[in-house]
Amino acid sequence: MTGVSRRDFIPDVIWPFDSATETYGAAVDRQATPGRWSEFVSADIPLVTQWDDGAHTGPEPGRLATSSASMSGAVADMLTALQPAVGGAYLDIGTGTGYTPARIAEIAGPSGFVTTVEVDAELATVARGNLERAGVRNVEVITGDGFDGWARSAPYSGVHVTCGIRRISHAWVAQCLPGARIVLPWGTDYTQHDRLLTLTVGDDGTASGPFGGGLSFMKMRAQRLTYPEHAAYAPKGWDDDGREGHSDLTWQEAAQVIGQDGGFAVGLRVRDCFVNPARTEEGAVSIWLYSTSDRSVAYAGFSDDHAPDIMQAGPRSLWDEVADARAWWAAHGRPEPERFGLTVGAEEQRAWLDSPDGESWPLRLR
Repeated sequence: MTGVSRRDFIPDVIWPFDSATETYGAAVDRQATPGRWSEFVSADIPLVTQWDDGAHTGPEPGRLATSSASMSGAVADMLTALQPAVGGAYLDIGTGTGYTPARIAEIAGPSGFVTTVEVDAELATVARGNLERAGVRNVEVITGDGFDGWARSAPYSGVHVTCGIRRISHAWVAQCLPGARIVLPWGTDYTQHDRLLTLTVGDDGTASGPFGGGLSFMKMRAQRLTYPEHAAYAPKGWDDDGREGHSDLTWQEAAQVIGQDGGFAVGLRVRDCFVNPARTEEGAVSIWLYSTSDRSVAYAGFSDDHAPDIMQAGPRSLWDEVADARAWWAAHGRPEPERFGLTVGAEEQRAWLDSPDGESWPLRLR
């Protein structure tokens, strides 16, 4: 960790994360305020280095953060899971500034090598310059789609992915040696609570492993979900053709389907769906559910004095699906995310509870 200087890879203009407000503030320019710039670069916080795939200009934050220098602590957690070794060959997906592949290369040593793939040609060019100035010689930056891996330099001793993933590429598995580790931030579209996933490649062409702690990265560009506006699902009069539902859940029980533990489990079992909780000025709370595969929508409204109001419309009954998944989770002792895992094969990806050989189910992934 101390063998690579973060400041060698940070551009002059950055947008630091403010943990108090959980937002990104205005740009900090090294030329104008070098002291503040150095302070933020030294802090264990993420620093946005690009907005809106490079289309954004100006000092204010853009619409969507699309590249960053990750928190040093988060990268350390991922490298701990990867367990890179001296002399190993590693594939890194999402080069960014080049800081993370430089760290892997530092561990692998002169006899090791890192191939890193960046989809953004401009970012790849900047990363090459950063690596050269920092004196890192055992890293090759490829401009391309990291989902395909990079077969030319395979086989790899491990794969390190620095973008949020919804569907895991089997190419990463196929390009690895047996026993290699693949580490990545993984989650469902249901909530934004992603987790660190550590897969170990087997002799049979599959990779399997458990989830770890919370870890959220910017999504792989090809796997971003574009959220339609609420009116696209629930235009005026949407409930005229809706179906009333029934639920005995209290708000405290229902809120478990949007929490980090319950929401993660529900997302593993309810396909193509995302959740949006809301609270009115009067204090009433509600849960909206939207399908990403059609225009199904569901609403559950809660207050203290009566059972929740349930309304569902479209081909799917989303509230019923989510309530069933929450009931399954509760019946299994409300397992935390670390008790779940994934197995990735050439034709199928399966989620499981406690063991790959135990209860499992296929994931339908976009």
